Amino acid sequence: MNTRGANGFGYYHALNTRFTSSNLFNQGLDLNMNYTWSHAIDNISSTFSETPQVQGWLGVLDPFNPALDKGSADFDARHRVAISAVWTLPYAKGTHGVVRQALDGWEFAPIVVARTGNPFTVYDSNGFLGTDTIASRYIPSGSFGLGGTTSTATATSPNTFTYSNLPGSNTYTDPLVGSGELPTCDMGTNAAGHRVSLGTHCAFPSGMTGRNAFRQPGLYNVNFAIAKYFPINERFKLQFRSEFYNALNHSNYYVQTSQADAGYFGTGVPFSVIGKKGVNPAAGIPNERRFLQLALRLTF
Repeated sequence: MNTRGANGFGYYHALNTRFTSSNLFNQGLDLNMNYTWSHAIDNISSTFSETPQVQGWLGVLDPFNPALDKGSADFDARHRVAISAVWTLPYAKGTHGVVRQALDGWEFAPIVVARTGNPFTVYDSNGFLGTDTIASRYIPSGSFGLGGTTSTATATSPNTFTYSNLPGSNTYTDPLVGSGELPTCDMGTNAAGHRVSLGTHCAFPSGMTGRNAFRQPGLYNVNFAIAKYFPINERFKLQFRSEFYNALNHSNYYVQTSQADAGYFGTGVPFSVIGKKGVNPAAGIPNERRFLQLALRLTF
């Protein structure tokens, strides 16, 4: 059973800096550098839960408190750098004949893009079906980190690695007890030694991790083009181009957010956040590899 309401909100803050230069140092180099710091904040990033990020339900965790899901958006990338250049070699300008055909008209064009990783949520679906507990966010039983590492990634199967090891989850019970009219709040001991309700955090435990509190590893990509012009006459020019996509044949690391669930392991059992190298189902990336494209173009 679900409802639709106008309870979603989102904010985007950004600072963009750009450096552009034409014919840098009179060497035929056109350079563009762009850096963006940004922070996208919302309480729901996907209307119908199209991505595998969401576990077991649509919308926010508590419809009566939409702000409980306030956090970084699924697509938040805090830092992004893009560098592109076109370098037309000037050294053979003014030459003629064979020298001009061989040495003039060369062009190099790299594009480098790098950014920090997107956030993700760790869930705990222990008892989600058939018991008095509901799917909630992860409640760690010990100290934990919000990120992981790929430098010492432990391979578990082809292209699969352990990104982060987390302590087991604490038990989470339904916040409503008895007839469902009284919420279970934080408890304390009064002066007489009796356990009493403190009247705080009545819906969810204070130790529950926030939505999108964890962060995936960053990624980068390098594309490269090499072109050579062959002048035929004043009207016609022939260009040969070779374009390298993912020129370094580099595979990024992607956390499998659909499996970031303590419920797969049981209450109190330490578990691992798993990632894959070069495979990101959420973004439709089946495999990252180098692609080479060759082209011959007549310009007139």
